[in-house]
Amino acid sequence: MPSTDSSVMTTSLRRNCLALIAAVFIVQVSPLTLADQETQVQPALVEKSNPRARFYKAAIQSVPQQGDKTLSPYFFVFSDDPETDRLPLKSTRADIQIAGVIANVKVTQVYKNEGDNILEAVYIFPSSTRAAVYAMRMTVGERIIEAQIMKREQARETYEKAKREGRTASLLEQQRPNVFQMNVANILPGDQIKVEFSFTELLVPEDNIYEFVYPTVVGPRYSTVVKDGAPETEKWVETPYLHGGQAAPYSFGLDIGLRSGVPVQGIVSPSHKIETEFISDGEVKVNLAEDNQAANRDFVLRYSFSGPQIASGMLLYPGQDENFFLLMMEPPERIRSGDIVPREYIFIVDVSGSMDGFPLDVSKQLMDDLLSGLNADEFFNVILFAGGSDVLARRSLLATRRNIRQGLRFVCESSGGGGTNLLPALRKALALRRREGTARIIVVITDGYVGVEKESFDVIRENMGKANLFAFGIGSSVNRFLIEGMARAGHGEPFIVLGGAEAEKQAARFKEYISAPLMQGISVEFEEFDAYDLEPIAVPDLFAQRPVVVFGKYRGQPRGSVVIRGHVPGQKLEGRQAVSEGIISEQNEALRYLWARQRIMRLADMNNLAPGSQNQPIIDQVTELGLKYNLMTKFTSFVAVDTEVRADGTKSTTVRQAVPMPKGVSDSALGSGEMLASCEFSSPYNSSGSFFSFEGGLRFAINLDVFTLTGSTDGGNINHFAEIDFLLMWPLFKYWNPYYGLGMGVFAPRVRFGFDVFFAGRDESGLMLKLGGRYILTTWVADQPDSYENFDAKDDYAHGFMGEIGVGWRFGGHDLGIQLLAMYLVGPMWPQKGAQGRSFGDVSPSGTAVFHGGTLSLALDW
Repeated sequence: MPSTDSSVMTTSLRRNCLALIAAVFIVQVSPLTLADQETQVQPALVEKSNPRARFYKAAIQSVPQQGDKTLSPYFFVFSDDPETDRLPLKSTRADIQIAGVIANVKVTQVYKNEGDNILEAVYIFPSSTRAAVYAMRMTVGERIIEAQIMKREQARETYEKAKREGRTASLLEQQRPNVFQMNVANILPGDQIKVEFSFTELLVPEDNIYEFVYPTVVGPRYSTVVKDGAPETEKWVETPYLHGGQAAPYSFGLDIGLRSGVPVQGIVSPSHKIETEFISDGEVKVNLAEDNQAANRDFVLRYSFSGPQIASGMLLYPGQDENFFLLMMEPPERIRSGDIVPREYIFIVDVSGSMDGFPLDVSKQLMDDLLSGLNADEFFNVILFAGGSDVLARRSLLATRRNIRQGLRFVCESSGGGGTNLLPALRKALALRRREGTARIIVVITDGYVGVEKESFDVIRENMGKANLFAFGIGSSVNRFLIEGMARAGHGEPFIVLGGAEAEKQAARFKEYISAPLMQGISVEFEEFDAYDLEPIAVPDLFAQRPVVVFGKYRGQPRGSVVIRGHVPGQKLEGRQAVSEGIISEQNEALRYLWARQRIMRLADMNNLAPGSQNQPIIDQVTELGLKYNLMTKFTSFVAVDTEVRADGTKSTTVRQAVPMPKGVSDSALGSGEMLASCEFSSPYNSSGSFFSFEGGLRFAINLDVFTLTGSTDGGNINHFAEIDFLLMWPLFKYWNPYYGLGMGVFAPRVRFGFDVFFAGRDESGLMLKLGGRYILTTWVADQPDSYENFDAKDDYAHGFMGEIGVGWRFGGHDLGIQLLAMYLVGPMWPQKGAQGRSFGDVSPSGTAVFHGGTLSLALDW
C-alpha cells in the first residue's frame, strides 16, 4: 500500500499498523513471536495447512525495514485554494503516421491555467518501450520555441534558471524507457501552452499481425524506496492518482494514417471504439475522438495485410555522413519435432492490491487455461506474491488432474491486497529444487506496477541458467518495460492480456511457442554488402514465428545478399535476401533514430544501468549517442525556453497533474484500506435522563473501500465504505442520576460496524450520513451510595449491541470530523456480576437495558 501526501496516510504507517494488528493477532492465537520469525517460520509453516503462519509472515514481510515514509503514489485531493488550477493539462492528442513497418508519432499536450496563480505543471506519462524521441517544440501565444537536446543535468539547470527568471519553459525527461516527465514553468493565469514532441518506432509483426500500442497512463508503482534522500530519477513514483473509475481530468484522442504498398486486409482496436475510413486498398484513416474516458488504458491497434510482402525485405537510408539499413526477414519454416524434453513450469502470480478485481480475475482465468493445457508428464508449481509470498508445494507437482485442481484452488482462493514485492518471489522460484530430466520454464503473471525493473532483470540474468522466462502482463495499462525486459533477460517471450477475452488466446499462443522447437544459433552473414555496427550484435533464439530484425550501417553501394542461418534439433535452416530488392529512400530517415535507440537499449541491458551507476564509459557512450542523434535517453533531455520574461519567478506554484487509475485497477493499488488514528471526544446522552457522560480517548480504524460512485457535479462523489472501528475510550466522567451518584469509567473498547455515505465536494468536505451499529464492552470503577445494592464491585462490566443512524460534516477528507449521532439499542445490554445496566439506559423487565439518545463526537484523524 503506497504512501500518500499529507492528506492521506503514508504507506509505511499503514503497513506498520496493519502488521502490528497481525502480529498481535498471531501472538494471541499462536506460540510464534517476533523473535521466532527467522528460526521458526520455515517453508513448512507457509504451506496451506498453516494459514496463521502464512498470514503472520506476509504481515511481517510487508513492513519495510526503514520506518521512514516511502516514495509511493497517493490519491489526489482537490485544493481548497480556488485560485490555483490543480489540473492544468487540458488535452492530449496524437497524430500517428504508419508507413510500412515504421510509425512516426507527434504528441500534442495543451496546458491552460484557469486559476489566478502562476503555475509550474509536472505531468508523468507513458510511451512505448521502443520509442525513439527525437524532437520537441513549445508554443506560447504566437511564439514557437524549438527544444534543444542537452545532457540531463544541463537541461535541468537550464530549465530551473529559466523558471527563476520568469521565462516560460518546458523540460522533457526520461524516467524509465517507457515513462516520461514533462515540466512546464511559468504558466500565467489565462495562458494556453502547447508542447509537442515526436517519436518513431518499429512495428514488428507476429504471425503476419501488426500491433501498434499507444500507452495513455502510467500505473501506480509500488516502492519501498525511502522518500528522504531518494535520487531525482526516482521521485516521479510519487504521483497523484484519481480514485478508481474516475474519468481523466483531460481529454485524449488520436488520428492514424496507415499507408502500405499492399492492401490492408483487416484493422481492429481491442481497446477502444474507433472510426475507420478506407481511402484505398492500401490507405486507411483511423480516428479516436477526444474523450476523457479514453485516457485510462493503452490504445491498441491491430492490422494485417493481404500478403507477407511487408514482413520481409530491406529499407535503406543514404544519409549525408552515414548510411543506415533495416533488415526484416521471416525465419525459415521449422519442422516440428516430437522429441521435446518434458517441462517443469514455475508460475509466479501477482496477488497484490493493484491486481484486485478485474486483473486478478483475468489472471485466475489465465492460470486455468495454462494449467489445463499441461501434459501429463510435465510438472508445475505456483508462487503467489504480494507483500510476502506463498508457495504451493516444496517441489513441483506432476500435472495430474488432482494436482491441477489443487493448484487452481490455491490460485482461486487468493484475493488482491498488499504491496508488490516481486524480487523475493523471483528469488524463491529460482531457489526451488529442480525436477531431474526436465527443462524449467518460469512464467510471471503481473501488471508490473513496481519500481524495481533493473533489479528484477539482474536477478533473472544472474540466476536463470538454462531456464527460460515468459512474462504475462495483465491489464489495460501494464508496465511493458518490466514485462518485455523480464522476457528478454530470461530468453523467453512477453505476452499482454488486455482482458478476459484474450486469456484463452494468449494461453494458446504460449502453448504454441513452447511446443515448437526453439530456433537456435541464428547468424546473419553478408555477401558483397559492406555492413557494420550491427544491432543486435547477436540475434537471440526464436520461440515465436516473427521476423529476424537487424539494424546497421553500410558503406558503398547497396548490393549483394544477406543470409540468415540457424538450426532446430535435427534440421539446419537458411534464408536469403537480395539487397538490391530493398527500398532506398531519403524518407527512411527514421532508420538513424531507430538504430541509435536499439544501440542504447543494448548498452542499458548489458551494463544494467541504474540510478547512480558508476560505469562512466557506458554512460558516456549513451550520452554521446543521445546528443549526436538528437534522442532523449536516461542521460539526455529536451528543454525549450522562451526568450521573453513573463513572470516573477519567485511566485510560482508547482502542481503535479493527477492521472486516472488504469482501467480495471481498483483503489487497492494505492491501499484501499486506511489505518486511521484519531483523538475522539464524545458525549453520549440518554433521553431518559439516566445517563450522560463525556469521554475522550484514542481511536484506531481500518476503513475498507467497497466501491465509489462518482457524482456529476463539480468533482463531487459519493463514497461507500465499510469501516472496522476500534475505540479505546477513557471516560472522563459519567453522570447517571443524582440518586445513584457519580462513577468514573476505566476502559470502554467499542467496535463499530456499518457504512457511511459521504457526499464530497472538490475539497473533500461535505455531508456524511451514517448507518450502522456498535458492539460495546464497558468496565468501570463506581463510587456509589451504599444503598445502591449490587453495584459496589470495582470490576463490573456490561456489553451489548447498539444501532446508529446520524449525520455529520467532514472537513478536508479525514483531517477533521464532527458528527451528531442518534442511537438506539437494537439488542439487549447484558449486565454482568450484578450490575443492572443503569449506566446504559432504562432497565427492561428482564433486567437488560435499552439505550435511546445521541452522541456528539469530535474526531481528529491523521
